[in-house]
Amino acid sequence: VHTANTPAPYRKKKKANLSSFDDVPFPSSSSTSSAPVDTFTYVKEKSNRANVALLERLQLSDEKGSETREGEGDCIICFDPVLATDEIWQCPTCKSHMFHLRCIQRWIKMGVKEKGIDKKLFPNQETYWKCPNCNSRFPMARAPDSYFCFCGKTENPKVDPWLKPHTCDSSCDRPLQPECGHACSLPCHSGRCQPCATTVTASCFCGRSSDVRICSARDWSCHNKCSRVLACGQHYCQKPCHPGPCEPCVRTSHQTCDCGRESQMRPCSEPRFKCNQVCGTPYDCTHHFCERVCHSGPCGPCPLSGPRTCYCGKSPIDVPCDQ
Repeated sequence: VHTANTPAPYRKKKKANLSSFDDVPFPSSSSTSSAPVDTFTYVKEKSNRANVALLERLQLSDEKGSETREGEGDCIICFDPVLATDEIWQCPTCKSHMFHLRCIQRWIKMGVKEKGIDKKLFPNQETYWKCPNCNSRFPMARAPDSYFCFCGKTENPKVDPWLKPHTCDSSCDRPLQPECGHACSLPCHSGRCQPCATTVTASCFCGRSSDVRICSARDWSCHNKCSRVLACGQHYCQKPCHPGPCEPCVRTSHQTCDCGRESQMRPCSEPRFKCNQVCGTPYDCTHHFCERVCHSGPCGPCPLSGPRTCYCGKSPIDVPCDQ
């Protein structure tokens, strides 16, 4: 029998307590295997399994926490978390961050104070404030003074465990962007609305084919030749169906000058040119001739005709151009 006074080398060593590792049985000494029991390998294997289980539990808890925090996040002004019970404001332009209502109001007041615009000296000077995230400018008339849900229909929405934070129980109904005439049919939500998923009948770019497509992808090409008449009026567009106006014609053709006296082989994209000859067409008075260089359209009245005045300029008189 060993007592407390027994020297340490003669005391009986206690076995390690491995009862917590129940999933893998510890090999007993009565095993029929002739291989010795490696306690270090066994403990290392159990530690690795415990670490893997711990990581899986942490990952699962993080996923659950992110789901419960969805729609909240942190205010980038005060860097405090935005809770479901806080009054918030979301920029209508970027719609990517939420701010505490008190924080954005303080931000606006500080910005206006730093500008130092005296309304007494400049009563008609419009004051603007900017979003802290996207720098979009808003007039002071659009400064937030109330707490609304994301869709803007409900003021001071109540916290509902069955709804996401800061939302109401109605549909979004905000106009979709780019504007197509349809509204968002999703429940009240944060951030930008999804692209329009309504099916419509849309024509291709050249207008010769039509197909039923999603509204957000209504612009499409049939990949056939465009065949629209080019600006020259003589040739047709040979490119596949494309958006926007056709490119200038790259061919050449016989083009006449503005007065119609000369004809040259010129690019179709530059059909107008002048021949540098004086027009010489007689005016209606039949006494004088047009001295303008090659031009299009009528020559106009004789520049020497019309009302004139005497030498002192007091009495107007209407005399023929040949006098």
